Amino acid sequence: MSLLGIKLFVGGWLSYYDLRTLSVPVWALALYASIVIWQCPVHGISFSICAFFVCGVWVFERIKSQTYLGLADKILLSVVGMTIPLMQVGWFFITIGIVSLITALIWQKLANCARFPMMPAIILSDFICNSDTAFLS
Repeated sequence: MSLLGIKLFVGGWLSYYDLRTLSVPVWALALYASIVIWQCPVHGISFSICAFFVCGVWVFERIKSQTYLGLADKILLSVVGMTIPLMQVGWFFITIGIVSLITALIWQKLANCARFPMMPAIILSDFICNSDTAFLS
């Protein structure tokens, strides 16, 4: 099985587990992050942009006293953002927004819950925007 196949399997399992429980095991998140970093070259500026976004969300959460992104989502967003080429960071955030909007609408109808899983949107955006598994390149 190739590294891409393992990444697809672990990403699919993480998405399923997050949809089912709204949480993910640390070992599975670490495994997916390791595969992402192993498979793709690291882009420092893209990581800086994503880390700045995550820090901004964290500050906004502290001001509003609400949680908008879970810790696993923040970690995965930074790790996946580190491997996205600079020219595709905008598409990466747009894709996350569109997929999370669709997920939220479906989640609101099916689960009737205020919180919705963000991990499937990040993982799907990784497969869409990343240069090694790219659908947009």
